[in-house]
Amino acid sequence: MFTENGILDLGKPLEGKAAIRAAMQQRSPKLWSRHVMTNIAINVIDENTATGISYLTLYRHVGEESLGKKPIDFDALAGVGHYIDEFTLIPEGWRISQREIEFAFMNLSKFPVPK
Repeated sequence: MFTENGILDLGKPLEGKAAIRAAMQQRSPKLWSRHVMTNIAINVIDENTATGISYLTLYRHVGEESLGKKPIDFDALAGVGHYIDEFTLIPEGWRISQREIEFAFMNLSKFPVPK
């Protein structure tokens, strides 16, 4: 999804595809989430760059139930916000060069602090 030197800012910027991949691989296998994206708008700047915004409804669960195949008992949304994106056209196609999240609502109980 990202350019080689892309930035993912989820509160703390991760710079580069390798750093983004490493951060995602450090996430607990007990973390189960779904990102529902709506109201996606893309503004083409020129033939190689674009910007965008997409609204996010985030469902998240951390626990043993995430390791199974059964639906997880749902008790609350994790958050509602939006992504602000910058896109770059590279030889392989369009990729995200920068993505930043901004939450309007957050259920802090769904974001446990790692020990």
